[in-house]
Amino acid sequence: MPLKKIERNVHKTVDTWVINDLNQYYSLINRRKGSIEIVHNFSSTFRGYVSEWCVKVCLYNRKFPNGMSLSFNNTVNGLVNVTCNFYLVDIDKNYHFVGRKNRKATNNLQNPSVFGSLFAHSHLPRKKEELLPNNTMTLHIELLTYFDDNPIFPIQSLYFTNVPVDDLPEEYLDLYNHRKNGDVIIWVQDNQFPVHGIVLKTRCSEWYNDVACHQLSSGNNNNNELTLKGIDPEIFKRVLEYIYTGKVNDLDDYSEYLLEAADKFKLIRLKQMCQISIGNNYLTAENCKEVFDFATRCHAKELRFAAGLNLTKMKYGGFYGLV
Repeated sequence: MPLKKIERNVHKTVDTWVINDLNQYYSLINRRKGSIEIVHNFSSTFRGYVSEWCVKVCLYNRKFPNGMSLSFNNTVNGLVNVTCNFYLVDIDKNYHFVGRKNRKATNNLQNPSVFGSLFAHSHLPRKKEELLPNNTMTLHIELLTYFDDNPIFPIQSLYFTNVPVDDLPEEYLDLYNHRKNGDVIIWVQDNQFPVHGIVLKTRCSEWYNDVACHQLSSGNNNNNELTLKGIDPEIFKRVLEYIYTGKVNDLDDYSEYLLEAADKFKLIRLKQMCQISIGNNYLTAENCKEVFDFATRCHAKELRFAAGLNLTKMKYGGFYGLV
């Protein structure tokens, strides 16, 4: 395109809420045949500006996670623009995105705005025993306070995109630090990148199969070279970082180009990560048509949905990210 990154004047506050012994609450629910609320309060302070926040978990007599919902509201100083992200922390300390709520400032301090409930709509990848070890739920709360007059919020419609944690062998990081010893050479333009065949086979079968096909066509099993076209060497470096480590340290600065590469080489998780990054950092009211066309070309259905939703909202008045 290229897209222009959104500049934000924002402050982040994080809080952890641990709810022990969920069974005691479910016992009360069973006796009452209804539901029960658990409340958690925390505050955010920045540049002398203090806000008080209340998070509620409502438990129902249904199976996890459909028997839970979250709500979030501002109890003091309602004049603030915020985004609140919720994560469920599993037994291995991995964060699983539960949901996001955006809210513009309100002048009605007597009736502070309550964020709608969420949780039941999230697609959690782990079993209940791993997400709620010893009947304990750990929530990581990430509050972003915006000090712009008219901030562009992260797009709500991408909240359901789940990005599972890569289950990578520990030795892959060591191999990444010793890539010069790789037994496969990948050429990108005039640059050569040594890569370990075992990593390619596990993490990017597309390239590994191309190497095998090249060996068969040449009749030389020792010819472990592959030439890639249509990708910039700087982008390819970051694709390699993802393949070995499961992350890209400067993903947000290159997500547009990495999305194209992830689609081309069938790197599903990287593709999800890029869609979330673009939705959070680049998608605006001004470029949503451009992003919609780009997402269509890259077969990025979640990003396409988010951009398309904003196009619809603009048609009828109002940008979705600001509602």
